[in-house]
Amino acid sequence: MRAWLEDSGSFMQRLAQHGIHDAKVSVLHEDWGIARPDEAVLLSLNPKETALIREVLIHSDQHCWMFARSVFPRTTLTGEQKAFEHLGNRPLGSLLFSDPTLKRSPFTITHLASDAPQHEQISRLLKKKLPHLWCRRSTLWVHDKPLLLTEVFLPDLCYS
Repeated sequence: MRAWLEDSGSFMQRLAQHGIHDAKVSVLHEDWGIARPDEAVLLSLNPKETALIREVLIHSDQHCWMFARSVFPRTTLTGEQKAFEHLGNRPLGSLLFSDPTLKRSPFTITHLASDAPQHEQISRLLKKKLPHLWCRRSTLWVHDKPLLLTEVFLPDLCYS
């Protein structure tokens, strides 16, 4: 699991390197809203400032690999980065990892306890009780504009 958690490249490319070529992105939520307090601190947002929040499930026909949440401050979505508003079912990495200005903070890696709100949200989404989950978070900068990415590794990846 450590290799997956510490890999700073494209998750979709890493899946393909492991023979998973049918992975796709399904958008669960994409709308303007208030970031969680911890997210607002990391992005230096005013607590009432809205940001574009995008939640997706990365899955194949038979397996769910990752739940990801991206928070884009309004100030990030200018110029070429306005394209982040129109990803649809394309992976975030399709824009991020082709940009030579991309920088990424070190990961914060943790277990997501079963009573954590995000764990409960994912359990409801997948309609099953899940074991503890591995989660990582990092801030990425494209043209010095930040976005926050939280990635939750799902049991099909963790235990396969």
